[in-house]
Amino acid sequence: MNNIIKKIASTLSLTTLLFSIFLTVHAGVSTETDAANSLSSLWIIVDQSGTPEAYNLGATITRREILKVMINMSLVQVWNTCTGKFIDLPESDWGCKYAEVALSRGFIAPNSFFRPDDSVSKAEALKMIFQSRGLSKDYSYEDWRVWYIAAAIQNRVLDKLYTDYNTAWTRGWIFLSDLMLLI
Repeated sequence: MNNIIKKIASTLSLTTLLFSIFLTVHAGVSTETDAANSLSSLWIIVDQSGTPEAYNLGATITRREILKVMINMSLVQVWNTCTGKFIDLPESDWGCKYAEVALSRGFIAPNSFFRPDDSVSKAEALKMIFQSRGLSKDYSYEDWRVWYIAAAIQNRVLDKLYTDYNTAWTRGWIFLSDLMLLI
């Protein structure tokens, strides 16, 4: 029992330290490039600060890519193995372990297909971001997408209401919105 308490205390101390460093270093982030550089400094995404165009900030983000970002942002442990729970995501795919961790944590719904190369819609992106940050969902809206848009406005991630829920968002927006929820 004593070892469990030590592990919990160590984990809380490390999380507090990392969060305080993050807030100090990343509080001035205002652009998508700044956000990408901040995320790369935390090993959440691959560092492309030497050639920022390699971040592809204007491109849409795939389901495989966003799950890696979300899992890394949530500080959830990623397994080094993959059991092939999705028909279209082989065990050899680097995204497989992230998808299976997301599935086990309830960040994504259980389905036979994962669709790793599909772009992520606005509603899906917000849902993944909020779930990975542990923000609970209010079920008072008939359409689940409305709640995520409203909550994003309340948390200053969005500045206006969107109704084009199925439009894909860009990598740059995803990186910037993740940081906005932490700051």
